[in-house]
Amino acid sequence: NMILRLYREGKSAIPGVMKDMQTYFDIDGIAIYTGVDMHRTYSRGNYVNPIQSLSFIFEPGYLEQFDANDCYTESILSHLEKRSPMAYRMNVRQESSKFIQYLLKKDGRPEVVVSFDFFNRSPKFGVTDTGIMQTVGKLLAEVAIE
Repeated sequence: NMILRLYREGKSAIPGVMKDMQTYFDIDGIAIYTGVDMHRTYSRGNYVNPIQSLSFIFEPGYLEQFDANDCYTESILSHLEKRSPMAYRMNVRQESSKFIQYLLKKDGRPEVVVSFDFFNRSPKFGVTDTGIMQTVGKLLAEVAIE
């Protein structure tokens, strides 16, 4: 249903799909970052100190964490402290304890990041749930730059 809405309705479906994802997967916050400065374009959730720009994505220590499917899941933020100090500080300030991010590149350069954020908890997801999140995350990214 969410996937079909994104295909049919485009950008106008983004807020509703974000709401549905948040409810279905008990996600505390969802943010979409776009543009050359990776600014927050869409957001839903109870962010205390929201990250306004994901500019640290351009740090090699951060970008290399994305897997072959352009997904990065982090549930132990201290791993970021040495790899990407700015990302570590921003996520601690935002009170994230886990995130799942999907990256869309254009000409090899980050164009959009969809971030599913969890505050002060680190829920586990099965393969099916992760697959759904990945599919919807990628579609959200594609629709956000249409």
